[in-house]
Amino acid sequence: MSWLEFRNVSKRFGAHLAVDDASFSADEGDIVCLVGPSGCGKTTALRMIAGFETPTSGEIRLGGREVSNLPAHRRNIGITFQNYALFPHMTVEENIAFGLRMRRIGRDETRARVANALAMVRLDGLEARYPSQLSGGQQQRVALARAIVIEPVMLLLDEPLSNLDAKLREEMRVEIKEIQSRLRITTVFVTHDQEEALTISDRIAVMHAGRVIQEGSPVDIFERPRHSFVAGFIGQSNLLRGVFAGTVDGRAALRTGNAVELFGRTIRPMEPGTPALAVIRHSRVEVRPGGGPALDGPNVHDGRVELVNYLGESIQYVCAVGGAERIIASVPIAAARDVPLEAGAEIAVSWRTEDCLLIEDASRVDGDDA
Repeated sequence: MSWLEFRNVSKRFGAHLAVDDASFSADEGDIVCLVGPSGCGKTTALRMIAGFETPTSGEIRLGGREVSNLPAHRRNIGITFQNYALFPHMTVEENIAFGLRMRRIGRDETRARVANALAMVRLDGLEARYPSQLSGGQQQRVALARAIVIEPVMLLLDEPLSNLDAKLREEMRVEIKEIQSRLRITTVFVTHDQEEALTISDRIAVMHAGRVIQEGSPVDIFERPRHSFVAGFIGQSNLLRGVFAGTVDGRAALRTGNAVELFGRTIRPMEPGTPALAVIRHSRVEVRPGGGPALDGPNVHDGRVELVNYLGESIQYVCAVGGAERIIASVPIAAARDVPLEAGAEIAVSWRTEDCLLIEDASRVDGDDA
């Protein structure tokens, strides 16, 4: 049994079903990320784990104990919020010590634990400052120190990095992961940032419309999406719709509406004629000038470059293939310099069979807006 068990949980607010029969889990000491777009139910799920909301149905277990109806103050869970929620009239030291004082921890122990938390988040020497005298990154560290100083059984982080700039977000991801690894504390991290989820988590639960539609390791979620929403939300992918054509020469095949035939792999059996989706990551597509040496393999198509986007570390080519299909290729900058291409260039695009995943197209089967 996992340390955190969130099983078949639903939450209604009047007529609105915010969380719909959702399930996910986390082993002791792991970070599980709840990821999904705004309004998908991830923060409501977090608030139910914290004890701020009570499930309408289902159960939540921590360390084997059912806690669905246990008050928040009896769960000993540390939590940080998107807006940090620091007390502006308190110093850094007072903010961090607040939870300990509410627990009536002695003065000497409080001082020692606050000093240890300050050192852990690298804020030594700033204990006398007020939140208004701190940068955004420093305020986030104070919020994290306040959450861990109480020695919680679990840590909940609700989009803690969303207010930081891109460079600081990247630095804080590393720091949070390092601190969590040292403490070995089970953590639920809520984010809408798919890169953040892939970087920081041991497990990911992808939420959509109140449901957990796929749960697994970052590799599972990225390499083996089982739902069209997951394929489109996690990572940058070409999503080509068509009909599953069965197996041709030992390879799974998809035929698009523009008569382009694609070959790939499947992770679930499908019947021929099933509406299906080809998922091809931008970084797995190769682009070469047309008229050059013939390329080998089943997934080679002639096309034309429509748009070229410079992204710093890579060049993004938007290509028209088969008359109407659009394929995006993300090429490392060094490789793109070797074979520069411009809009209007005739090209050949290709990808390996194992880099083309064919899945059932849920948007055309169950009406899901993926």
